[in-house]
Amino acid sequence: MSVPDYRWFDQAPEHFKTRNQLGELGLKPGGPCVATVTWKKGQRFAYLYDEQAAVPKRMLTEAQRAALDKARAAADRKARTCPACGDLCDWRLGPRERCGRCRAESAARRWRRDRTDAALWAQRLLATPNALALDGETTDVSGVIVQMSVVALDGTVLLNTLVNPLAAIAPEAEAIHHISQTQAECAPPFADLVDRLASLLHGHVVVAYNCGFDAETLERDVGRLYAGQPDAWQRAAAWCNAISWEDAMEPWAAHCGQWSSRHGKYRWQPLGGSHDAADDCQQLLRIIRIMADDIPEEVPLKQRFLGQFLG
Repeated sequence: MSVPDYRWFDQAPEHFKTRNQLGELGLKPGGPCVATVTWKKGQRFAYLYDEQAAVPKRMLTEAQRAALDKARAAADRKARTCPACGDLCDWRLGPRERCGRCRAESAARRWRRDRTDAALWAQRLLATPNALALDGETTDVSGVIVQMSVVALDGTVLLNTLVNPLAAIAPEAEAIHHISQTQAECAPPFADLVDRLASLLHGHVVVAYNCGFDAETLERDVGRLYAGQPDAWQRAAAWCNAISWEDAMEPWAAHCGQWSSRHGKYRWQPLGGSHDAADDCQQLLRIIRIMADDIPEEVPLKQRFLGQFLG
């Protein structure tokens, strides 16, 4: 049986009430729903009952009310009790939520552990024979190389050269690395450097800051050398896969310890170099040494030994 439907409460007869309105009068529905109110294009609705057919609500006794209040207080206390330390919070905790002190202690333990891992990673890298640091500057974010530097971990510069990109340098990129189109066009093209790069990088561990960017850029430049061939990008990928990449960005973020609750990880930090490729390589080596020297004293000597001498 269908019942009348109103667009708002003031359109219904005055004696049509919601269940809550009847409850405020000490009443409860004495019969079925007599009408509905629907609004927000059907997303919200309420049932109406006839006040004239309503019956009195059964009132709680004092003992029942006291028992109900006690149960509510116990449930509220349980919801505000930290499951880790048992402290009582000023707010109701959600599922698996802990108090502020426990969250802070957990974050401190996590940072101590991750900072130690970053330090051990840096020590392993510095103990890796023939490991190299690499940095490049490009024509734009998804462009090709205009400068490439390769530096040994002791700071010796093995390669530092401008590269003719055979393409236009975006003004935004030039404003960052200050390499003009004229300067780049006087430099050798990537094709003249690829064999030297291969002899330096292939079979070696190469550390970079956001190494994914540098690997993609190298693959893009190598791919251009095989342009027109059906397996151009496969050959470019194979060229880059001959390099063992290490990324210093995430360990450095863990070392700095600025946690992002929104992303659930440490915030990435700027490298802090001058955007000259050689200077950025030296800055990269500086932060690696900072991490390597930052192992907390509580780390066991055995773990330090393994971190230094086992890659």
